[in-house]
Amino acid sequence: MPQSSRIPTPIKQHWYRFRLGALPVISFLLCVAVVLTLWERQAYNGSFVGEVQSDQMDVIADVSGELTFPDPEYWQLFDTVKAGDLIAQLDSRPTLARLQTVQLQSAKLSADLQAAASDLRLKELDIEQQHSQELLRLKLDYESKRLEYVQMLAQDENDKANFQALQADARALERVSLNSASANLLELQRTAKVLEDRIVGTEANKLRNELKNQLQLAKQRLDAVSETVQMPEIASMLAPIEAGIAVQESLIEETRIELDQLRITAPIDGVITAIYRRPGQRVVAGDQIVAISGSHSNYVLSYVRDTNHTQLHPGMEVHLRLRQAGSPDFVTDIEEVGPRLEPVPTNQLRDQSMSEWATPIKIRIPQPLRDEQIRPGQLLNVIIRQGPSHRAR
Repeated sequence: MPQSSRIPTPIKQHWYRFRLGALPVISFLLCVAVVLTLWERQAYNGSFVGEVQSDQMDVIADVSGELTFPDPEYWQLFDTVKAGDLIAQLDSRPTLARLQTVQLQSAKLSADLQAAASDLRLKELDIEQQHSQELLRLKLDYESKRLEYVQMLAQDENDKANFQALQADARALERVSLNSASANLLELQRTAKVLEDRIVGTEANKLRNELKNQLQLAKQRLDAVSETVQMPEIASMLAPIEAGIAVQESLIEETRIELDQLRITAPIDGVITAIYRRPGQRVVAGDQIVAISGSHSNYVLSYVRDTNHTQLHPGMEVHLRLRQAGSPDFVTDIEEVGPRLEPVPTNQLRDQSMSEWATPIKIRIPQPLRDEQIRPGQLLNVIIRQGPSHRAR
């Protein structure tokens, strides 16, 4: 009898069996592979959050006074500053008034010294020894030179303060004046030039050096004669004047330091991130004027919880990753490990309603990551690897 052929199974029936049998298993395995891949990239043990760190400086007032910077709009939020830029100026009038008092007291001491010289000349008739007369002359000459030097120092500090004030006034006038060659501006610039020549000019420096040399020479001559001649009456007569001159020297040094402290300057290069005081406000020593954030990213700071049992040590390999999809890993290492547990910053807490303590670690920023234009304050994913890093630093 004829052999019957087998009826083929329809394609729909094969697809039906595949969907019911193999497809669920294949789909499950693919899902497991995807989950494991994502877990490896995002959520495996040793993954933390780190923050890019930079220098943070609060610029404070060293002394009390009124902020008198001539241009209230000179510095604005997010302005870029350089180290040494003038941030603010405190009112220098009280300091200059004390400096004026020092100059007046120096003038009084000069008059007292002249009176003592006249009195001693009258007593020269009673001095029989030639060496005693020479000691008297040298003593008067030295104190006269010393007083002249003190007066010169006081005048220098006064000129410096006035020069700084004229510079600030000129800058403010340049910003608001449409005519850069206005009469007021030219007059300020001429006056400032005169003061600058008196402060750092060649002739002024030559005069200072000459007076200083004369003072040193007078002291050497006096010491040479004093070793062989003793005149107690001269020492007792000039003692009040010598003490007065010493006080004036100390006051000049004090006002010099205070004048330097009246100029509040930027300690680092960076960006102004906060302004706490404005011109016209009165501040006391220690008050914050502005906050400056360094523009250069120094390192990444992360915090490792106690639940992670990895033994941390400098040189351990670390992977940094930007918190965006598809970001590659940037291989680096731990630079330093903190010596103690510290509170975790709010922006690095897993649950901001609960405080945490952890070990801080400093992580070196590799150059490829710097090329990504990361900014201070930016958060990164941190993955710690076991074993030392052998990369070239």
